[in-house]
Amino acid sequence: MSICHGMIEDTLLFVAIGANLGVLVAVRVAAAVLITRLFACYINRQSDSQSINV
Repeated sequence: MSICHGMIEDTLLFVAIGANLGVLVAVRVAAAVLITRLFACYINRQSDSQSINV
């Protein structure tokens, strides 16, 4: 709950001081997708290496 609140609150604060809302949301979504994809690849690699060793 606090992470979601922070994402909304931070975005609104940046918009209030003059940031472009569209750019801000696009960058945040792109970063979230990229980080999630990298983490998923890392998890898959870890599970593949464990199944080979078993």
